[in-house]
Amino acid sequence: MDHLAQKIILILSSLLFLIMAGIFYGLGINESSLTINLLLLLIGAYVLFFANTPLRANHYRKLETQWSTNAQHTEYPRPQLEREQWINLNGSWHYAIRPKQSEMPTSFDGRIEVPFPLESDLSGVARKIRPDQTLWCKTEFVLAKNYKQNNEKLRLHFGAVDWQCELWINHQYVGKHCGGHDAFYFDIENFLVAENVQHLCIAVWDPCSAGVQPRGKQSNRPSNIYYKAVTGIWQSVWLEPLATTHIEYLSYRTDIHKKNITLTLDINDLQTHDEITVQVFNNEKEIAKKTTQQNQFQIQLPEQSKLWSPENPTLYPALITIVRNTKTIDSVTTYFSLRKIEIKKSADNLNRVYLNEEPVFQLGLLDQGWWPDGLYTAPNDAALKFDIEISKAMGFNMIRKHVKVEPARWYYHCDKIGMLVWQDMPTGDKNILPKQKDMKRSETSSSVFHQELDAMIKQLRFFQCIVCWVPFNEGWGQFETNSVLQKVKALDADRLVDGPSGWNDRGFGDFRDYHIYNRKLFIGQQKPGRAEAIGEFGGIGHRIAAHMAVTNSWSYNNTKTPEKLAQRYQNLLLEQMLPLIDKGLCAAVYTQTTDVESEINGLLTYDRKVEKIPVTTLAEIHQKVFRHFNNIV
Repeated sequence: MDHLAQKIILILSSLLFLIMAGIFYGLGINESSLTINLLLLLIGAYVLFFANTPLRANHYRKLETQWSTNAQHTEYPRPQLEREQWINLNGSWHYAIRPKQSEMPTSFDGRIEVPFPLESDLSGVARKIRPDQTLWCKTEFVLAKNYKQNNEKLRLHFGAVDWQCELWINHQYVGKHCGGHDAFYFDIENFLVAENVQHLCIAVWDPCSAGVQPRGKQSNRPSNIYYKAVTGIWQSVWLEPLATTHIEYLSYRTDIHKKNITLTLDINDLQTHDEITVQVFNNEKEIAKKTTQQNQFQIQLPEQSKLWSPENPTLYPALITIVRNTKTIDSVTTYFSLRKIEIKKSADNLNRVYLNEEPVFQLGLLDQGWWPDGLYTAPNDAALKFDIEISKAMGFNMIRKHVKVEPARWYYHCDKIGMLVWQDMPTGDKNILPKQKDMKRSETSSSVFHQELDAMIKQLRFFQCIVCWVPFNEGWGQFETNSVLQKVKALDADRLVDGPSGWNDRGFGDFRDYHIYNRKLFIGQQKPGRAEAIGEFGGIGHRIAAHMAVTNSWSYNNTKTPEKLAQRYQNLLLEQMLPLIDKGLCAAVYTQTTDVESEINGLLTYDRKVEKIPVTTLAEIHQKVFRHFNNIV
């Protein structure tokens, strides 16, 4: 119901109350009827007042960050598998909004800046779209005249499009992809025309909260902890010419004791005598080399090779080439790191997390990854990196990426900067109450969940910063809990699995995870093989109106001054958390990095311009937490 309809209903209701009051008055004045009369008059006045007052409507205003004036994504989008030759298609496209079943439009409504979603200010559109409408976007690109002489395939990559995307090249239908958070591609060489100019058009449909698909915090009716809907392209789009034989995908596992890497390559059309060569570097000096004809093999690094950790995030760049008869067919750059994560007994006989055989306490931030100007999309790569850098400067060593998947470069920055990551699966379908059994999801709902869960893990398992998967947040679409957690563990045995984060624990998972707001922090009795974590706590709000994108505000518990906020934060960590670390608390995640829309419990404002608690103050508090942990393990 929109605001105008609410006002009409309330005005009519107030008139009805006043009429009823008059009837009671006409029946005679006595103590009983006078009481009812006065009560109805008060109710009528109350309703009439609020009929002319916004009912918690979110009135958005334009809010810029320091990167808003240089909003563009020009970097190669996939640092884990990078090629020199590529064409960036980000920039100004045409867009149109049409009814869902409409044909490709012949005229368009205006221009949209890619890769910023339709609803964002940085898109240049900032329009809402309904679930019964389709977003159309088109652009053109030009290929070199000798393109076909040098290449056999042309791949069109999308970093992410929310949610269903259909593609036409030169008015020929190419295909469809469903999934709002995973990268995908189409091979389009068979759809090209002889002319230099090639036409590209996509149709995007996204039901947002009207559907069952994973959507995270997006809502068609945003308020409090739910934010604006996001539609369309929200990560980079690029072209990549390829030979028929090329590397599709790579993953690797490490042995920190033997200092070796087991590399698995998915190679399209690998020929019998093709040679694969991997060179690993340190400070531009080659430290390891392996040539083989197999797509899975080990690479031995020098004994003095360093392990990856937040304190020492060592990465080793690598070059992988495929050679056929002395000719290089494909060449990609990538990088490796060495690390191990596990749960085991510490000297005090408690289950604790160990990183590279050393106990580690993970102190993190709940990171929503939203921006006032770009919504799902950071303005540029510097902005994408900023949230990680300032989180580390605050003294955190972990980020819980909350019900959202970021572009590959975000995880690359975490690898490079040294930040542990707990990666949530974006939530979808319905919420369930804390004590209910797992919800029953429809076949469609279950299928789309598993499809996007598998895609997320495959896409992100390269990044060593990720140390824990979080398939379920609280009761948000939680179903078949233990079987889903066991599946994730089987897909990736080298990482921990939270099970689940908050509310409905079913007995499986590496962590028993609690969400605690507005009450004293606590943990339970440790179970065999499981560690204790507080996946969310805090949520202390402080309103700074000049740096908010909406007029309303919400937090779990508000403070009126920055001094009060800092004091309450310090008390939470030093008075309540330290005793729990003694009892086995292994990880804790504070809510949250930044304000988002009406939610004002961030340590930073939504525009990232104000530190509500000084970074140096936070770092000092956190150092005391880590010193306490190091003294007891």
